Amino acid sequence: MEKGLSSITTSSSKEGLPLTPHSNFKTASTDDDLAHILFNIKSSKTSAVINYGASWCRVCSEILPAFHRLSNNFPKLSFVYADIDECPETTQHIRYTPTF
Repeated sequence: MEKGLSSITTSSSKEGLPLTPHSNFKTASTDDDLAHILFNIKSSKTSAVINYGASWCRVCSEILPAFHRLSNNFPKLSFVYADIDECPETTQHIRYTPTF
């Protein structure tokens, strides 16, 4: 694995979420992770659904399990969860959470 990418996961590290059998669900835990994920999506020219949320956002926490289940139902799409507090530079223009 490349240096700095060890925190990119193909399953969710959030409590209560099942592991996904698909590699289309990614969680970015740093700005570098998110930039790398977005670069790979752009390079592959696949469609993506990105959920910008925050750990302190109640609605975000409620939506996340359903977002994760959608990744199982649509394996040809990329699903990305980015916490705005963990990725402050790449999410600086996100004003409200959740944002898709």
